[in-house]
Amino acid sequence: DGRTLATSSTDRTIKLWDLRSRQLLRTLYGHGNVVGGLAFARDGNTLVSGSRLGGILAWHASPLAEIQRHPLTINSMNDLASTYLLRGPFERAENLLQQVVDQRREQFGNGHPLTLKAITSLGQAFRKQERWSDAMVIWESNLTAHVSAFGLADARSQALLGKLSNLYSNRVMQADSSAEAI
Repeated sequence: DGRTLATSSTDRTIKLWDLRSRQLLRTLYGHGNVVGGLAFARDGNTLVSGSRLGGILAWHASPLAEIQRHPLTINSMNDLASTYLLRGPFERAENLLQQVVDQRREQFGNGHPLTLKAITSLGQAFRKQERWSDAMVIWESNLTAHVSAFGLADARSQALLGKLSNLYSNRVMQADSSAEAI
């Protein structure tokens, strides 16, 4: 639109600036590495960014205030978080997944399968960081939402129930071994 400048930096963010007022409009998060390339599409409503590791995000907006709602951006953030869940750093997975969960809740609601899947992944990020209580809380609430939306016999509900059961069993065994060590 000729009024907005996009910049990137080593902090993995993109900043949008109003050229007239020279004020920061907003900061965009989503890349897991240094953002090395930015380009606005001819329509003026789409910004594409690329990181040094090859992650590409599409940011769509009209107006720019709605920029992170683009489904490709949310999907890309989710994909990047999945990579971090496999290899780490798990804190980055958690940060990305929290944004994905927030966006999907806003876009689809709490009971939508994509929202529930993102919440399950967020629980995995907590588990990988050995934040057992946080994982249990999020999976318990997710199980309630799954059962409400799909019923207890649903395969996804059963999978979550199994994860919770395993998590509780592991915590009990850890508590028992800690007590024996004392």
